[in-house]
Amino acid sequence: MRWISFEERLPNEEGDYLVYSHAGGHEVGKWTKEGWKVWTTDVFESLGWYRPDYPITHWMPLPEPPETKS
Repeated sequence: MRWISFEERLPNEEGDYLVYSHAGGHEVGKWTKEGWKVWTTDVFESLGWYRPDYPITHWMPLPEPPETKS
């Protein structure tokens, strides 16, 4: 997997991705038909998805979850 520039292309499907911005570092982002949203866990804000006030510059698919022994 590699980082994909926002200028190169956007995701083909809606869903969760790892995103990067110079202001926010890397975090989980959600791509929707309305654009990017990111998850906040800021204790001074309510938890949930919001539109960032900084530009997302790169994205990549989330890795597969680890295999666990049952």
